[in-house]
Amino acid sequence: MKARLCLGVYATNAYCFEGLGVSVYCMEELSYCLKEHAFLLGTEIMSDELLHFIGSDCQVPELERQLYPMVHQKGSLSVFVATILDYVGFFEEKDIKNVEDTVRLGSGLSEHEKKKRQIDNLLERKKYYAAIEAYNQLIDRMEEEGKSNPQIGGFIADLYYNRGVVYANLLLYKQAAESFRESYNWKKDDEALRGYFFARRMELSDHEYVALVAKHPECYGISMQVEQKMKELAEQWQESPESMGLDNMRRWRTTGDSHKYYAECDQIVKIIQEDYRNCI
Repeated sequence: MKARLCLGVYATNAYCFEGLGVSVYCMEELSYCLKEHAFLLGTEIMSDELLHFIGSDCQVPELERQLYPMVHQKGSLSVFVATILDYVGFFEEKDIKNVEDTVRLGSGLSEHEKKKRQIDNLLERKKYYAAIEAYNQLIDRMEEEGKSNPQIGGFIADLYYNRGVVYANLLLYKQAAESFRESYNWKKDDEALRGYFFARRMELSDHEYVALVAKHPECYGISMQVEQKMKELAEQWQESPESMGLDNMRRWRTTGDSHKYYAECDQIVKIIQEDYRNCI
């Protein structure tokens, strides 16, 4: 492993990439952020605020001077990013070339597509509440346009579908079902329909769910797929470490082994708390 000298200083105040939900404090962190989120970057990062962070907060004025014309003459985003990576020297030349190519490919996306990718990134990082708010904002902007432009109907359907995935991860099955249904209304896709029935299956009692399926005989095949998948998931759960842990807890509570029981409870609470912090 090669040793590398750090460039500049560690800033007192972080620079925040609002669209990515990422904050950086030094040039190495900035380089890593640009590389890892290359496909999500937009020209909005070419700003005086970033130049100030580089030149003043991190005390790398020479790089700031190199970047200044690109910002004020609306230069190439891919060249802007590659210039930063090359100057910092945190990555190999071949890696920098890959990042430059990735940024160039991403620049062909519309602003709406790029915004969706940024929100999808929040979903992947389990920033669920931030993702819901961002999906809602983008849906509000796109729906009116979608009524007069059917070509973007599929894009809106994808926004609703991904929002449904977020709600399902939060165990908010009613909201998830509504999102999947809206997705299906915009684009008649079986995946959205399966998502809808999965969410309703989790939300409703057995009796209520059977009544729902009976009202939609045209969806019988989809409902059978849902039942088969539910059966497979139940079998996987029975074999999982989490299920075995709960079985141990039941046994400890029954036998009066309170020390082991409460120790396991504390561990589960810590895991849940950490998951909650991560999704904010």
